[in-house]
Amino acid sequence: MENTAEALPEGFFDDPEVDAKVRKVDAPKDHLDKEWEEFQKEMRQVSTVSEAIVAKEEEEGRLDRQIDEIDEQIECYRRIEHLRNRKDFLHNTLMDTIERNSSKHEEDDIGGDDEEILSTMLTHSWREKGVFH
Repeated sequence: MENTAEALPEGFFDDPEVDAKVRKVDAPKDHLDKEWEEFQKEMRQVSTVSEAIVAKEEEEGRLDRQIDEIDEQIECYRRIEHLRNRKDFLHNTLMDTIERNSSKHEEDDIGGDDEEILSTMLTHSWREKGVFH
C-alpha cells in the first residue's frame, strides 16, 4: 500500500487533508486559515505598537507628576526658608530691644525676665502675630 500512496499524484483525493495523510505530508493550509493567521499577525503588530504608545504616555504622565511634586517641594522649601528668616529677624529684633532696655536699666537685673520674654515670644505669640501669613 505504501507504494500505492507514493504512486498517487498530489490532489488525487478531493479532500486535501486525506490526500496529505495518504502521502504522509503536512496538510496544505486552507485559504481561510492563511488569512486568519495573517490577521492574527497584523493584530499582534498593532497590539505591540499600541502597547508602546500606552507605555510612552504612562512614562510621560509619571514624569509630569514627578515634576509637579518637585515644584511643590521647592515651594515648600522656599516657605520654610522665608519662615526661618522671619524667625531670625524677629529673634534679632527682640534681642536688640532687650539689649536697649537693659542698657537703659542696667541697675535693674532683668536677665531672667529677658529669657522669659524671649521664650514667650517665640513659643506663644507667633500664632497671633501672623508669622505664617
